[in-house]
Formats: sequence, structure tokens, C-alpha cells
Amino acid sequence: MAKPAVEVTGEYPKNAANIEDGSLMRWRGSVYKLIWREMLAYLAVYFAISFIYRYALTDTQQRTFEVWRVYFTKTSENVPITFILGFYVTLVVKRWWEQYRLLPWPDTLALFVSAAIPGVDERGRLMRRNIVRYAVLAYVITLKHVSVRVKKRFPTLQHVVDAGFMMDSEKKIMEMMDERSPMAKYWMPLVWATNIINRARQDSHIASDHVVQTLLMELSEHRRRLGSIISYDTVCVPLVYTQVVTLSVYSYFLAALMGRQFVVHPHASDEPDVYFPFFTMLQFCFYIGWLKVAEVLIGPFGEDDDDIELNWLIDRHIKAAYMIVDEMHEEHPELLKDQYWDEVVPKDLPYTVASEHYRRYEPKGSAECYKVKEQDALYANLMHSRKSVNQDDVYADYESVDTPLVERRKNWFQRQIQRVGSIRSSSTTYSSGLFGRPRHNSVYSSPDNGGPGLPGPGSGGGGGAHNINNNNPAAGQPPNPHKMSIYDRLIGRKSTRQRTRSGNSS
Repeated sequence: MAKPAVEVTGEYPKNAANIEDGSLMRWRGSVYKLIWREMLAYLAVYFAISFIYRYALTDTQQRTFEVWRVYFTKTSENVPITFILGFYVTLVVKRWWEQYRLLPWPDTLALFVSAAIPGVDERGRLMRRNIVRYAVLAYVITLKHVSVRVKKRFPTLQHVVDAGFMMDSEKKIMEMMDERSPMAKYWMPLVWATNIINRARQDSHIASDHVVQTLLMELSEHRRRLGSIISYDTVCVPLVYTQVVTLSVYSYFLAALMGRQFVVHPHASDEPDVYFPFFTMLQFCFYIGWLKVAEVLIGPFGEDDDDIELNWLIDRHIKAAYMIVDEMHEEHPELLKDQYWDEVVPKDLPYTVASEHYRRYEPKGSAECYKVKEQDALYANLMHSRKSVNQDDVYADYESVDTPLVERRKNWFQRQIQRVGSIRSSSTTYSSGLFGRPRHNSVYSSPDNGGPGLPGPGSGGGGGAHNINNNNPAAGQPPNPHKMSIYDRLIGRKSTRQRTRSGNSS
């Protein structure tokens, strides 16, 4: 039996975690496999120029060659190869990772479907299996448009039918719709899944409209991701950007063929005469390898070694979806007490010998160990004010500055009672069940049960309603006298003067 390709490409993340295992010497998916042809061609041209310079040119011609070598060395340094290539690779890697993250997984949808359509009857089972199958079918149809690997596996819709993702009747419907419009109809299976959900709600297989909304939102997110994948495939990186980066990299190394040559008549500032350009080859490996990596990642759904294994994902998704909505539907292991049942919260969890040195305790904050001096812990804004605060000013307000002390305390207390009464009348929380159970001195204690700062209804101080009635003129009690404001005084004086003048004139 052939070994799955995903296991081969999947070896890289495991080996990359430990360089000692020889991951730097891997050939499959390595930078050596990407650039070995270009490197051999570059070395062949380099040594051909070196051979001509050393053995085919006269001494005068060699001097002229050395002048041109200095010219190419200086001019090649003006090419901003690192700047251009860095931005290009950053853009490509970002697109590559975003396209991978856009690939939808049907697990969440399958969990919602399994919980939304309960029962073990055949009708409910048909609905559950068809909903998740349509989600995976939309996934397959989308990847047929953007991936060569999936296209080779499913060249036509008949191959999709043979694989069990589509029925013959559904294939005929899709072909009829293709005759009307040639657009990509990856969303058709999702429309069918939506209709099944609505039918399940009408047949009372789904209990509430909120569950229907949850399923439709998940299908909508599934469609959005598939549409974004097609958009990334349609709108690529601008060709001019790729051309600028490629031309700048290759022109730089073409100039290096002359500028990095070693000469037989070196100056005091020149390098020693060696035959193999070791550091030039390292630079070639870095820059050309960087460019080749961008060329590979710009199409993550292709046939390169490190491209995403979409065929394996298709197989995995259909198996996992069927397992969730059918095989494991309404099934769970026996409910048993866990080993920490009596302890409630485990004090110490086990570690193996190999993982003991990874055990860590709760980290402390950077300011947790900071000690504040006792004299610095005093309240700076209250130390002086408390000495000068008069007890009479506790009940003072802006409207009754000159009111006698007894009246000020009375007015202040009545306003507090009125405020509490308005809150109780406008809120249903106090009257419902929030204060139905005893909470003793909790912050949720009811004002009727003697909350902090308020007397109870049976106390000698009187309830809130009694105080409100005392402050209500309609109850037969006179209103509390308040001091007139400055505006009222001016108006009163003006009106008094006018009445006096009118009386004198009469």
C-alpha cells in the first residue's frame, strides 16, 4: 500500500523542531532543491569568465578587465535588492497564510447540526447527513477551480459523483444551471443545505428559530470563506511587482559575475586571489532561495512539495462530518465520577520524569513584589481636607447654602429617600427575585430589608414612602422652605419695585 503524501510533507514540521535530526539536510521541500539548477548554471558562467580572464587575455587586457570589475562592484551595490525582495516576500507569505486560514472546516457546522436535529429516526438522519455532505461538496467544487491537485482528482462532476460527494440528480441540476450561466456555482450545495434546515424547522425537527439562525450563520461563514479563496485566486499579486523583484535580483547577480571575480593583480584593498567564490554562493543561495520561496508560496494550492494537501483535507472532512452527525450522534460515554470528585479541585497534577523540569507555577506580575512605604500609602488628597471639613457641610448643597442646619439635613435626607424610591419604582430587578433570598450583609441586600444607610420599613425612622409623603404638598404637608436663588431675588426685587411704583402712580 502506498504511503500517503501528507505523511511525507508532514515530516517537515516535526523535523524542523529539532535541527539535530538532520532537517537542514533534507532534500524534499528544501532550498537546495529549489535553486540547484540556477546555482550550477551560475557557477558554470562564473568559472568560464574566470578561465578566460586568467588564461585567454593578455596583461593589458587583464588590466582593462580589472577596471571593469571595479565598476561592476560599485554599481551593483546601488541595487536595493534587500528592500525590494523583503517587501515582496512579506506580501506573498501573508497571502499564503491567509489563504490557508480561509479553508473552512466542517466540524463546527457538524456539531451544530447534530445538536439542532435530535432523534434517531431516518428522516432526521437524512437531514443531518445531507447538510454536512453539501458543505463538503461546496468545498470540493471550490477547490476544483483553484487547485491543480484537486482538479486532477476530480476532472469532471461525474468523478465527484463517483466519489460519493454528489448524487446524479444533483449533477443534472448543476449542469442545467451551468447552461443558464457559466459562473462558478460553488454556493449551490449551500443553498440546498439552507432549504433542508428550513424544512427541518417546518417539520419540527429543529426546536427554535434561534437554532435555525445559528445554523444559517455557520453556513454563511462557510460560504464567505470559500468565496474569499476564489477571490484570492482571481486577484493575484500584480505582475509588474513580480517582474520588478525578479529583474532586480537577477540583474544584481549578473553584475556580480564580473564584480565578484578574483584578480591576479590585486590592489592593497582587494581580496586575496582564491578560485571559488564561497560568500558569493552563500549570497546567491539566500537571495535566489528567497525569491524561489516567494514563487512557491504565491500559489499555495499547487503541486509543489510544501503546498497544502487539499486531497487529504477533503477525505478528512467528509469522514469527520459523517462521524459527528451520525456515528456519534446522541452518544457519549457513561457518566462517572472523575478521580478528583471528592477533592473537587486537584491540588497537584502529575508530571512525568521527562516533563518535570517544565513544571511552572503561577507567574507574578512585574509590580507584585514592589513594596510601598507606609508614609507613601496615606491619602494625599484627604489628609488636609478632613481637618478643615465642617460637620455642617456634609449635608450642604448649592441651593440651600443659607438654610438652617436642621433644614439642610432634612432636605438632604428627603432627596436621598426620593432617589431610592424612584430607582425602586423604575426598576423591576428589586421587585422580581433579586432580593428574594436572604443575603445578610451582601452588596445585593434589598433596601426594604435594611440596606446599608437606609432604615427598614418597620424602623423608628420611618420608611421611604413616609418621607415622600411628608415631602409631597398634595398629601397635606407644606413644602420644605428653600432659600431663594440669586436670580429669584433679583426678579423679586424688580417686581417689588414695579409694584411700588405702580402704587405711587395710582
